Amino acid sequence: MVRTIYFLFIGWWLGFFWLNLGFTLCALVFTLPLGLIMLNRLPQIMTLRQPGTTTKTNVSVATTSAMMQPGQMMTMQTVNVNVQVGDTKQINFFIRALYYIFVGFWVGAFWAYLAYSLCLTLVLLPVGVMMFNRLPAVLTLRRN
Repeated sequence: MVRTIYFLFIGWWLGFFWLNLGFTLCALVFTLPLGLIMLNRLPQIMTLRQPGTTTKTNVSVATTSAMMQPGQMMTMQTVNVNVQVGDTKQINFFIRALYYIFVGFWVGAFWAYLAYSLCLTLVLLPVGVMMFNRLPAVLTLRRN
């Protein structure tokens, strides 16, 4: 609910300003890294979406013994499961840089402005937000 209210009152206009500033900074060579950082954070600026890069899960089951019937024992063993997922391995930086220069900047701009237009229709808002979530991949082949 908070994210919806934020988008309606702040996110849509702040996102447009952030989008334009990000692309302006990308056009200049020495501010390109800052512009890409801004464009990668656009979904968070517009909708307060937190980036999820790491997941850690621990599951433990304790050992218990129970008497089923006289003379029968049921024993459960301890099981520990640890799952840790970190950042995704990225494509080579040189390939990503070439992609951005020749394809990503133009396709990313079209993608971003189309997503922004869809967000303003409110009916297609979920589609626009999904497109903004994919913007880093369209711009620079960044994997999430």
